[in-house]
Amino acid sequence: IQLLQQSGQWEQTIFIYASDHGIDAKYTVSDQGLRIPLLIRMPHQSHAGNSSDALISLADILPTLIEWAGGQAPPEIDGVSLLPLIDGKTAHIRREVLGVQTWQNVQKPKVFPARALIESRYKLTENFNALAIHQRNLGDNPVVNEFITLGAQAFPHTPELELYDVNADPFEHHNLAGDPAHAETVKRMRQRLHTLLQEQHDFVLEQPASILLKPTLHPL
Repeated sequence: IQLLQQSGQWEQTIFIYASDHGIDAKYTVSDQGLRIPLLIRMPHQSHAGNSSDALISLADILPTLIEWAGGQAPPEIDGVSLLPLIDGKTAHIRREVLGVQTWQNVQKPKVFPARALIESRYKLTENFNALAIHQRNLGDNPVVNEFITLGAQAFPHTPELELYDVNADPFEHHNLAGDPAHAETVKRMRQRLHTLLQEQHDFVLEQPASILLKPTLHPL
């Protein structure tokens, strides 16, 4: 900010600040990791000081900048412009956000992919290599099978499905997925989650325990 002020560019600059995802929930789809602060300062911003609890994704920053600059974001990119939200023309621009957990190619890697669908009230997480179901992921390669089993065993108390009321239970202590009263919510959100994963060509739907390799830093 000081550099921009000294160079005379501060009043012509869009300033965006976001944080990292925190050491306790890094690489996961827990709300503790996914919910991060985001500050946006526009030149001549008439809505200065406003805040919003609307669902957004960091993928929304790119189309926002494109639209701010007078362009039109190409339809094939992820994300939606935040301008209507910032200008106060709408209170929400998304009804849902998709969360992705891989756990591979990081420190202490595990085969434990998860995907989450977050709405304004409910959040559904599907753990594709949970211990209770991991045997369905096993194949003909005993070495690969060993990694799949080790990944499942690393999270012995994590079920295949998790449903949380993020308003009443922000720290995700009470899994509602097995509650008959929430069966329709689980069914609806799981169907929607799989639709989004298909649109993203996500590997987990066909190969839930795929092993992803990377030649540097943290190979599995």
